[in-house]
Amino acid sequence: MEFNWAHVHLWLNHFPVFGILFGLVLLIVALRSKNDPLKRLSLILFVCIGLITIGTYLTGEPAEEVAEHIPGVSESAIEPHEESALWSLIAIEALAVVSLAGLLFSRRSVIPSTFITICLLFSIIAMALVTWTAYLGGQIHHPETRPGFQAPVAGNRSE
Repeated sequence: MEFNWAHVHLWLNHFPVFGILFGLVLLIVALRSKNDPLKRLSLILFVCIGLITIGTYLTGEPAEEVAEHIPGVSESAIEPHEESALWSLIAIEALAVVSLAGLLFSRRSVIPSTFITICLLFSIIAMALVTWTAYLGGQIHHPETRPGFQAPVAGNRSE
C-alpha cells in the first residue's frame, strides 16, 4: 500500500472527535466528584487535542487532492466539510488556549473555577462542531450517509 495524505488525515481525524468527547466526560466526572487532579488531566488532554487538531486540519487539503480523484467521492461534499473543519479548529484551539492558561495560572494549586467553567462551555461547543465536521466528512465517500440515499434492493439469490 502506498502512503498518501488521505491516510494521514483519516487516521488523525479521529483524535479530535474522541479526544474532545473523552475530555468532556472526564471534566464532567471531575466536576461532579470535585476531583482537582482529574480537572487538571482533562485540561492537559484538551491542550494535547489542540495540538493534534492542527495536524488534522493541515492534512485536509493534501487529502482532498488525493480524494477528489477517487470514484464515488462527492466533490460537492468536500467544501462544507472544509468550512466546518475551520470552525472546529477555531473552537478546539480556543479550548486548548484556555486550558493551557488555566494550567499555567494554577501551577500546583487548584485551577480557578472560571477556567473550568469556560473549558466546559468551550468543550461542549467544540464537541458539537467536531461531530458535525465528522458527519460532513463521512458524506464525502460514504453515500449511505447522504440525504436521500436509498439502499439498493437485494435481488433473489439462488444458491
